[in-house]
Amino acid sequence: MGRTGSRHAVVAGLALVLPLLGCQPSPQAIAWTDCSQLIPEGTEKFEVGCGTLAVPLDHGTAGKSLSLKLIRIRHRDQTSRIGSLVLNPGGPGVAGVEFAASFATRASETLLKRFDVIGFDPRGVGESAPIRCYDGPDLDRAFDVNDDMRTPAARATAESETRRVTDSCETRLGDTAEFFSTEATARDLDLVRSAVGDPKLTYAGFSYGAKLGATYAHLFPGNVRALVLDAPSFPLVDDTSTFERQVRGFEDAFDQFAKDCATRPSCAELGDLRALVANIIAQARTQPLTHENPDDRRRTSGGTVLFGTISALYDNTRWPVLEDALRLARQGDGTAFFDLADATTGRQHDGTYPNVFDASFVIGCNDGTAVLTDEQLITTTAKWTADFPLFGGYQARGLYGCRFWDVPRHPLAKPTAPTAPPSLVIGTVHDPATPYQGAVELTAALGSGVLLTWDGEGHTAYLRSPCVDRIVEDYLVNLAVPANGHRCAA
Repeated sequence: MGRTGSRHAVVAGLALVLPLLGCQPSPQAIAWTDCSQLIPEGTEKFEVGCGTLAVPLDHGTAGKSLSLKLIRIRHRDQTSRIGSLVLNPGGPGVAGVEFAASFATRASETLLKRFDVIGFDPRGVGESAPIRCYDGPDLDRAFDVNDDMRTPAARATAESETRRVTDSCETRLGDTAEFFSTEATARDLDLVRSAVGDPKLTYAGFSYGAKLGATYAHLFPGNVRALVLDAPSFPLVDDTSTFERQVRGFEDAFDQFAKDCATRPSCAELGDLRALVANIIAQARTQPLTHENPDDRRRTSGGTVLFGTISALYDNTRWPVLEDALRLARQGDGTAFFDLADATTGRQHDGTYPNVFDASFVIGCNDGTAVLTDEQLITTTAKWTADFPLFGGYQARGLYGCRFWDVPRHPLAKPTAPTAPPSLVIGTVHDPATPYQGAVELTAALGSGVLLTWDGEGHTAYLRSPCVDRIVEDYLVNLAVPANGHRCAA
């Protein structure tokens, strides 16, 4: 899900979606007001403004609108300005305003002096008409559930909980529910482009953000200047198959972690890591792991151990943290696993969460088509439990996600854009969340994609590999396109 984790599958529909003609409103000017407090360490370097942009709730008809929250970050020494670089960090459900503020502190001076950095909270996310379906305790329970989904009792519980969350979403959103989708957000993105004064879009999207960028290229090929699509999911498979490939990706990533662990004496002493995780979970079922903070009353009977492990596998720089978490958990201390999970979900000390998972649920269901029959659920759960012994059973609960979603859907089109300028598609060989083959397949599907491969570990490549960074910067600034299939060493 981008640069944060999610138990919901990243979905990609296959039905044809055609651009709507004659429904785009007139361009708007954004009134920027100072919000330099969002980058407190950068006030001497940047002018930081926040604003809002009204977009149609339904791009197909005139009527109701909703307001998007935006941020513009402009280097005080900007020279030879090219335009705006619009960002999306992933999800669906990750807030773009906060991400853009962080991006500006990490990107190169060369890039920052040529572009305004634009972040926006997509519809339903952050401060842009935020979707709310879950309460904090709901999510605490959801991440920690690790029932045996092969049993009728576990399946009944999953169905009951899924129906409850679905009913909550549909009740709170009412007749607006269907309008929170990737296609609608891509149309919003074109209005953002127009509102910041760019005739063509320059964009960088990560994980789900790559899917959003590909959808934009499909809908508006003539409005593209440059698109960086880093760590895309699979564009040409059904929802369940995409989810399964992600589960396999995390299973493989754990093996990569174990292989690295064996080379370091401090970690090697932990022994067989798969057996260790199994033992920790078995122990936690009878004596739940606790948090060292006495004010944090959470307990885990095993699910948070698995979710925390998944969180650590997004980025190999977290592997030492996972090693420490396993060492502490042997002693009954689950603090490090809770902390790993919280770093990914954004859970606050007061038990509240950002609305990442609420938005991810609604947008994912609106984008997708899959609703499994009872027989398919049983068969798929059994297969995953056997094929992916560490994560398969735990993740199988997510198969129930959109089972009761009774809202008109807007399945995504195959993202073809043969007439668009070249898009730079980046795949990481050992990416657990969006496996590498997704980048290969998106490049082929677009018809205008150019594949860049990083032989590295973890989710996304830009700002993690100097080689990738140089190529991305040259592409964004100079429109220099590398040879298709170029590789950067780890």
